[in-house]
Amino acid sequence: ALTSHGQRTLGCNAITQPWLSYYVDGCEQRLHTDSWHGPFAYVLSLTDWDKRAFSGGETFILNKQLLDYWRGFDPAVGLEESKLMTTVEPRFNRLAVFDPRFPHGVRPV
Repeated sequence: ALTSHGQRTLGCNAITQPWLSYYVDGCEQRLHTDSWHGPFAYVLSLTDWDKRAFSGGETFILNKQLLDYWRGFDPAVGLEESKLMTTVEPRFNRLAVFDPRFPHGVRPV
């Protein structure tokens, strides 16, 4: 039933196995895409963010305008990191769903 719903409603032809990543001190994930996995990418955080004893681990996703940067380029406007990417804190039970064609990664822990 879930596969049928995904095919009819979401354009998914199959359900793939989830990809599990576990980040410890010094780990990161460099910019990449996951387009071959299907039309959705997701991150489900199991981090107790308020009690964590580390920094980093945020997912960052490049913003859409970067994929066609020069079309809207304005040399009079400066750009800072917050305008170039979206950062998602890995708070416990937070589900972030996004287009897997957007380059994304995980900040160093």
